[in-house]
Amino acid sequence: MNLTNEDIVGSKPDLCKFKTNRQSCNPLCPTYKLQTVEYIPPPIPKFIRDNMVDSDIDGAKPKKVKEMAMRDNFNVGDIAGAKPKPVHMRNMVHD
Repeated sequence: MNLTNEDIVGSKPDLCKFKTNRQSCNPLCPTYKLQTVEYIPPPIPKFIRDNMVDSDIDGAKPKKVKEMAMRDNFNVGDIAGAKPKPVHMRNMVHD
């Protein structure tokens, strides 16, 4: 008889009475106690600095491009011998 549970209180069903800690309510119109929550807005962080702005660092931005007049690459008038010699045509005048 060492394998029985008769010496443990509450290990056997109690058929005479039903114990519960629930409140009795009308099953046709039940009332439920639901959890509630209080919304707390998150704190607004203090503005420290903008990480995308790098104006305080010297040399962080490229230098401005100096606009210069474009050179005419196809004009070879300033190079000696780059032009063909003028063709001399003899005028044939008929009287």
